[in-house]
Amino acid sequence: MVNLNTAPLVIPKRRVVKVGGVAVGSKDTLNVEMEKQSLSDIQYLLKEITYEDTEQQIRLDNPPTRVAVDNRENKPVSQAEWKTEVQFGQIIDHIMIRTVQRELINAIRRTTQERTGALQDIHNWEWVYYSKKGKRGVKVNPFKIEALPSGARLVLRPTSKIPYASWANMWVAKQGTDFTPSRGKNKGVTRTRNEGFMAQAIAKFKRSQFAKSYTMWVSFSKKYQTAGDTYPHGSPAITIMARRTRRSYRRRL
Repeated sequence: MVNLNTAPLVIPKRRVVKVGGVAVGSKDTLNVEMEKQSLSDIQYLLKEITYEDTEQQIRLDNPPTRVAVDNRENKPVSQAEWKTEVQFGQIIDHIMIRTVQRELINAIRRTTQERTGALQDIHNWEWVYYSKKGKRGVKVNPFKIEALPSGARLVLRPTSKIPYASWANMWVAKQGTDFTPSRGKNKGVTRTRNEGFMAQAIAKFKRSQFAKSYTMWVSFSKKYQTAGDTYPHGSPAITIMARRTRRSYRRRL
């Protein structure tokens, strides 16, 4: 890890943005007295901050997907003169994971009749991680994942304990669900929406603060098909991907 105490400048002020107790972004501000600090000093600290931030993200299994130095992607950080820019995935906010699970269960309870209770048991749903180039997913505990690199996917799908989840979801969509917006131009107007419980689960998510950091959608795919599921288009799944995070450091004179 780079020790910024060895830099010829005072450590810069840092503002860290947190959501749910997890750091999701930061900004470094360099306060420099030009009469006392040389241009080479400023450039040195610019490089060291870039190295430190990149190493920290790599340790979190969140490698950079793009590095630009002075607006050039083929220029090494060691030759930076006035600007470095590094793009990463997102540090996973575990509150986001809990929110998705909670909204899914709530949507199932609102739109289906409980018989065995298996459909609304979150333990009968599983999370699968797909790397950027990985064709086969790996079952994971999402609360043990630190980062979601750019291009990677985190998928929530039903297990073989509820092979009828596909049909139940489509039944809800065909029946339609009454919905009365509490705000917006259609506030108070009851409408019927033809969405399954999975689409309803992520609707609230798309209006939350997490939508700025993640993109999410529902799809049917044989790639995610659960054993025993007879639905012709495969099993339903909620897919989460990180929006790109950009760290930019600039020398200002």
